[in-house]
Amino acid sequence: MPIDWAQLGKDTDRKILERGVSSEWVANKAGVDRKTVDRLRKGMVVRPVSLKSIADVLSLRISDQFEGNRASRATPVDAFAPIHLGGYGKAHFEPYIGHYYLFRNSYDYDDRVICSAFEIFWDDSASHLKWRDKQVNKRDDGKTFSYEFEGSVSIPPGTSVTQFIGDTGKGFTRLITATALRGGPPPHFKGILLGINEDSRFGYYPVTSPVYVERCKGQPDMRELARCVGSHPKDRVWHEGARDELRLISKSYGSFSKRAFDPS
Repeated sequence: MPIDWAQLGKDTDRKILERGVSSEWVANKAGVDRKTVDRLRKGMVVRPVSLKSIADVLSLRISDQFEGNRASRATPVDAFAPIHLGGYGKAHFEPYIGHYYLFRNSYDYDDRVICSAFEIFWDDSASHLKWRDKQVNKRDDGKTFSYEFEGSVSIPPGTSVTQFIGDTGKGFTRLITATALRGGPPPHFKGILLGINEDSRFGYYPVTSPVYVERCKGQPDMRELARCVGSHPKDRVWHEGARDELRLISKSYGSFSKRAFDPS
């Protein structure tokens, strides 16, 4: 049977009032954010790992509902990510799902910004959020290269952090550590990218860049993608706001090199 979140909220609120403590006190003891405790008190969905931590602090019985919920995946409320990815629920993080544009600095040219088509979606078979990033880059000689990355979304409990983790299996790896989705408008993430890219001389090399990810108004069509996705001169990038955001992130976290080291 699904978890009765409304009843859990009432039980949690009653336990807190009986003990004469605050949401903040419970949050500190449970190792979660105060807002998580407040959400549970209101009968709203929280991650199973957070629910268990709060229940342990308050001696709240949840075993029957929790085990019944894990055995049933009939509704979106019942869909939870694996614990190693944060144990987050689909219902709570459904606002993350959608199409975005991802902006980063070029790894090879200091005067260019790369824009790619970025998507976050829920994978029912894996039971967690996943991401997909598609890029089309054109060199000065006119040759075009297409790239596609895909990976898992990790949302550590008790933090405001979103991690996009990917490995192509061909030597390319990528980790983006970003904020939680911010409301904007438009909704967006800000973060830092660390990747491993291919080098024809000796294999692979690490790269870093600030990252700004902004939600599209809808699913972009092919004409819009052709105009927006690719390598753009910094002084003529189609989204000046994104260029400015990259500068602000760089200013906040220090300089970013196009490569993490110089192979020469």
